Amino acid sequence: MSLKCGIVGLPNVGKSTLFNALTKAGIAAENYPFCTIEPNVGMVEVPDPRLAALAQIVSPERVVPATVEFVDIAGLVAGASKGEGLGNQFLANIRETDAITHVVADLGTVEKALQRYSKAAKSGNDKEAAALVAVLTKVQAQLDQALPVRAISLSKEELALLKPFCLITAKPAMYVANVKEDGFENNPHLEAVKQHAAKENAPVVAVCAAIEA
Repeated sequence: MSLKCGIVGLPNVGKSTLFNALTKAGIAAENYPFCTIEPNVGMVEVPDPRLAALAQIVSPERVVPATVEFVDIAGLVAGASKGEGLGNQFLANIRETDAITHVVADLGTVEKALQRYSKAAKSGNDKEAAALVAVLTKVQAQLDQALPVRAISLSKEELALLKPFCLITAKPAMYVANVKEDGFENNPHLEAVKQHAAKENAPVVAVCAAIEA
């Protein structure tokens, strides 16, 4: 059994670096736009101690573990649907995937901003820089815990200060759970999605896409 997972995100957020970490493929991972043009593909075996235990019992001719196929897809840019960047070529690359991993790099943006504004804040004469350092420090602590910025309770003033940074995880999110026709009630997977979304005050919409289509 194999699961195909596409890795997507804006250019230079670390998609190819993540791909290398997962697959040990050693592909190019450089800090310039569209370092990846054609998708890279890597297969990774899924460790499962149960498989080894079963093999000892039944002694098969060979043991075939489950695998995950990772696809490193070129960076997405605004206007792709109009031909910007690599256009909508990425759609063809992810159409056949079973799951999508969205890579974001908000932490790097925040760390760079903190370095820049901390110097100005230390002078004591730049109140805006001091306010920025305060909110960026709060955001950094959230991201260090692998939690989205949108889950923090921020004032209108703090949100206004953060707006120029265009943090991906600060944007509102809605979770859409695609369920079977009889999966709207007593569905543990749907409940798990709701519990996850509740941590960041995000709405959840359950839909049976097969029926709606």
